[in-house]
Amino acid sequence: MVDFHPTLADFAGAKLPDAAQQPLDGVSLRPLLEGRTQTLAPRALYWHFPGYLDDRAEPTSMVLRDLDGKRWKLLYFYESRRWSLYNLTDDPGESVDVIAANAAGPQGKALAVLSDDLRQWLDRTGAIFPIERSTGKPVPPPSPAR
Repeated sequence: MVDFHPTLADFAGAKLPDAAQQPLDGVSLRPLLEGRTQTLAPRALYWHFPGYLDDRAEPTSMVLRDLDGKRWKLLYFYESRRWSLYNLTDDPGESVDVIAANAAGPQGKALAVLSDDLRQWLDRTGAIFPIERSTGKPVPPPSPAR
């Protein structure tokens, strides 16, 4: 979905908004669709949901990216102020949250790098942060995990 806007603008010859005014994470898929390339450059994907969806979802931010030959998914849950980390290369079904695994191993590095990356993206995009349902007070942005 994030790539639709840049792709359609590219096909239409339309100018994208100034990145300083309206940052876009997506890229044009035109070269892929026209067969001029078979792959896209590796990149991190981000997701930020600062609201509530009745009882099914709570405010969450996420980054998905490759690091040291593995694909990782890191989530931050604003209500509980907790992180969840999944190694999608070895566990594509996200059945094991590896956050408690050896902090000196690849999980620890992934947690540190991805949490810092997510926080920088939230800052860079001017993300808004949720209001805690139980207190009505703003929830602070996540601090990078160490």
